[in-house]
Amino acid sequence: MKYQNFLAMTLIVLFTPTAYAATAIPFTVNMSEAVNVTGCPSNCPRIVLDVGGNTPRYADYTSGSGTSALTFTYAAQEGDVDLDGITITSNSIDLNTSGTIKDLNGNDLSPLTFTIPNTSGVKIDYPSLSMDFENSDYILSGTHYATLPSFLSAAGGTFTRASVGTYFDSSGTLQTAAADIPRFDHDPVTLVPKGILIEEQRTNLGTYSSQLQISTNLSQATIQPDTATAPDGTSSADKMIATASASPHSFEKFPNYANNSTYTQSFYAKAAEYTKIRVLSIGLGNSAGQDGTYDLATGTKTAGTGTITAIGNGWYRITETISTGNPSTSPGIRIYILDSSGATTFTGDGSSGVYLWGAQFEIGAFPTSYIPTTTVAVTRAADDLSLGSNTLLKQSAWSAVAKTYGMPSGSGGAFLGRSSNIGFGALNGQYGSYRALSSNGITNLAKTVNSTYYGDIAKSSIGVDTAGRSVTANGLVPSSDSVNITAASSSWGRIGSGAGISYLNAHMQNLKIYNKRLSDTQLQLLTQ
Repeated sequence: MKYQNFLAMTLIVLFTPTAYAATAIPFTVNMSEAVNVTGCPSNCPRIVLDVGGNTPRYADYTSGSGTSALTFTYAAQEGDVDLDGITITSNSIDLNTSGTIKDLNGNDLSPLTFTIPNTSGVKIDYPSLSMDFENSDYILSGTHYATLPSFLSAAGGTFTRASVGTYFDSSGTLQTAAADIPRFDHDPVTLVPKGILIEEQRTNLGTYSSQLQISTNLSQATIQPDTATAPDGTSSADKMIATASASPHSFEKFPNYANNSTYTQSFYAKAAEYTKIRVLSIGLGNSAGQDGTYDLATGTKTAGTGTITAIGNGWYRITETISTGNPSTSPGIRIYILDSSGATTFTGDGSSGVYLWGAQFEIGAFPTSYIPTTTVAVTRAADDLSLGSNTLLKQSAWSAVAKTYGMPSGSGGAFLGRSSNIGFGALNGQYGSYRALSSNGITNLAKTVNSTYYGDIAKSSIGVDTAGRSVTANGLVPSSDSVNITAASSSWGRIGSGAGISYLNAHMQNLKIYNKRLSDTQLQLLTQ
């Protein structure tokens, strides 16, 4: 018998965790001479693998007979995840009962061993379902769909919103989406895609949101309407002008607020001849509100409370939140023009001022997307995205991971929920810190993460089966328990909300669902 040794195996394909398209991973074994391989297709020689803790898995011989280079290929299975690298568990080729590897003279080769190489870079991430909202790539059981409607049709899902809604397009212009049309939002400054915007229902209680000369109180100030290009690209921005008098110059708007409630007030501002403003959001008797000073030339808050956010072309959205209590005065907002020194009292010239647009007054502790109004308050309906009749989440074991962006502090923020009993797959952004949380409608399993993730990119994952569940976020070691939530899994499938409440109020960038419970190691790696 002729004896030959194998040379070391070398890898010819290197996966990255985001490379969903490739589902076949080839390995090459270089022989010392040409060989013939038999036994295929039923009994191909193979290499033994561990894929994400699942073993044995096999890379079967696929080509190279008659040459000295043999290719063994692993055919990925739905649900495969191995982000710390597929492992070759044996240094011996398995002949698979009746397979053979012989030299060209018909002699068996022995030993069929090789030096196991480092395969930590050979990674796989093959979800059963993937929704990449940033890049418009949707995958169901290996089939790609270029649009969300085509994907939802194949997956048995739906998207609804019973009103129009605003978003920023790829040019940074504020646009209006028709009812039942999803909003794929962009950063208005960098123009980078943010993903799909999922928000709860909100109402703008302030009338004439882009006609600020109507239903407002002015003190030593005037409003010149439609003098500049607004964030929506129209010439509807108004100019607030300081009169030629030595006094404070202010604009006031007082919507019809209820007692003992929290409201968020916002508007868009841009520097003209003046660059500084003071914004007093009035709560109970001029208290329980916020008072901030803002520099529109630099886009900074120079004193006080509230936030200022750039939206491009010199425009900023200024946001402040108030608690009304049981008011002795009408709550609302007051905007002062400040002179170059930051003084409230100064003499204007009757033509210089700042640009204002898009006033919004909504109940809640954080702002949502702009809701235009005219003569009456206007309600934007909630965004409801659901997998509907899809059966992935009705199985006894599954996992999911989501990447979200812009979670506001105080938002309920479910990335995956149920149509009843809430039952979140994970929960972001409430209770004073960012959390990944799983609930069966009775008990919660939480993983608390540093609250600095508010407003930033965050990743959460969950794995469940009849033995229990694990949750984690942002690369932390998962929290696990033995509570079985799959008994009530038939109503899972809402994306970005649960039971019609606890909306994400942020952007869903990516969601992946797997047809098995992944190991805690892989759940952790998926959120890094």
